[in-house]
Amino acid sequence: MPERFSLSQLKRAAALFMLIDHAAVVLLERNQYLNLPSVQILDIAMRLVGRMAFPLYCFFLAEGFLHTKSRRKYARRLFLLAILSELPFDLAVSGKIWDPGAQNTVFTLLLGFGALVCLERVEAQKNRLPALAGVCCFMAAAEVLKTDYGAGGILLILSLYLFRHRPPERMFFGCLILFADYKNFMGIAAWIAFFFINHYNGEKGKDDGRMFYVFYPAHLMILYMLGEILYVLHF
Repeated sequence: MPERFSLSQLKRAAALFMLIDHAAVVLLERNQYLNLPSVQILDIAMRLVGRMAFPLYCFFLAEGFLHTKSRRKYARRLFLLAILSELPFDLAVSGKIWDPGAQNTVFTLLLGFGALVCLERVEAQKNRLPALAGVCCFMAAAEVLKTDYGAGGILLILSLYLFRHRPPERMFFGCLILFADYKNFMGIAAWIAFFFINHYNGEKGKDDGRMFYVFYPAHLMILYMLGEILYVLHF
């Protein structure tokens, strides 16, 4: 294992963790195989690995916010991805064409991006009260819209941005937010993500382009179709 990780390496790791997590949800849990003890153990193991994905994607968002050449285009890409991913997300997670009770993770990242815009104005001491109100509005929107991870996800994004130059504080507050969000050992598993974050070498690495923009909706749709095939074969 390398001592330091490039951004490209971290993105590949996050994609793998996310794939493992979603495979457990779609292929094991939705197909009702959990009555078998061996499958239950496998499911827990896969979900524990998957807990590392979201903190990493929050970290990528904070880095993207700081280094993107055009924040407007960045936000537009997130918005389009969130819209395009909602159908695959709902099909994979709930088996419905549209589930108003759960919106995909990209919506959380998009709202987090908006919260960072407001937070930057707070840091610059420009219109601090309206900017703080804006942060609260984005957090409230995550709860009202029922986006994945909700307001806790927005808080995690903000903490990764605020303490970007102070790894100990970044890890402490990040782990605290994750524990409060999960309220069980799954939150502790998510803490491992900070090992990867704290070993980021600041380099882009071999760029995968916009892999996430294709991988996120594509892997959800593929898992959904595999899940449907398994369901037919099982019954």
